Amino acid sequence: MKPLVLLSLILMFSCKAQQPTGEPIEELKLLERDNYGPGVEFEARTIKDQKSLNQFYSLVNRTRKPGLVVPQVDFQREMVLLIQLGTQQGEKALELSKSAESENELTVLVELKSGKNTDRTIQQPFYLYKMPITDKTVVFREIDRS
Repeated sequence: MKPLVLLSLILMFSCKAQQPTGEPIEELKLLERDNYGPGVEFEARTIKDQKSLNQFYSLVNRTRKPGLVVPQVDFQREMVLLIQLGTQQGEKALELSKSAESENELTVLVELKSGKNTDRTIQQPFYLYKMPITDKTVVFREIDRS
């Protein structure tokens, strides 16, 4: 009986059990997803103007002929969340959720899950999402569940 209780306690306090889970962000819409972006490191940030979005696409399109078309976003009402996963081997699934929201801050969880794909291709995926604009500071937190 004691080993069973000990095992239960170990599992309950393990790192994976302590990782937060968030609630879905209903107003989030995927604009663009591609496996070959400019980022070699993980980066998550907000884009709140057309000039910044154009600058990102100029980096994406440097080695593409023809390049990707810059999506149209109404920055009066919407903002863009940019997530670059950095250099990855194989494909990972991305899931965004919000874990906490206060008066001044919105915490977005960026959860990476290993795919069932055994592909060993080197990729630098990026994702662009749009959501209604907010005055809150958006804080990104990466969770790797590989």
